[in-house]
Amino acid sequence: MNEWSDFHRPAFRDNRWLETSWFGFWVPEHGIRGHVRAAFRVNQEVVYHMVNIYSRGGELLDMDFYDSQMHVPLASTDRYSDFSLTSGLSYKGHPAPEKYTVKFVSRCRGVPLNLEYEALMPPADLEFTTLPDGPAGFAAFHRDSGVGVPTGHIDQTFRVRGGLWMDGDRYDVDWGSERGQSWSPRAE
Repeated sequence: MNEWSDFHRPAFRDNRWLETSWFGFWVPEHGIRGHVRAAFRVNQEVVYHMVNIYSRGGELLDMDFYDSQMHVPLASTDRYSDFSLTSGLSYKGHPAPEKYTVKFVSRCRGVPLNLEYEALMPPADLEFTTLPDGPAGFAAFHRDSGVGVPTGHIDQTFRVRGGLWMDGDRYDVDWGSERGQSWSPRAE
């Protein structure tokens, strides 16, 4: 298995198994921030996705745009780094984890997003947050799942370029941001 291209599928059928993918973006001259997140329940063949765009506080009622869709079908041929959902969200690694294209088109067609991510560093395993004689650290995903299942969380910094269209205006994206990936059994 290529850990950057394929899902981390456990050998058992635990419906709590979750793999997440999060990409951020920022348009500082307009104070716009955004998050694109997909949470894959590969054992149930569904995805939960969120696209949040905000220029104020970031609370739900302050969002400029918010799209959240649950139980979006995940095709058996979809890969972690190459999928296109019926909800309008798609990712393409070329190759993962160095470069990604992230696209989204809202159901109303009024908010398309087309972003290119180019890595500025290799993925950083968050295990480094654990001190030799200290607590588990903030990366709870590394704690033993109790069933011998590999769990993990990585973060990675990217240069992000592309465009966002919202309320009839185009915003050019050309700034640094991050992506996060995690996998473990968890109820979320």
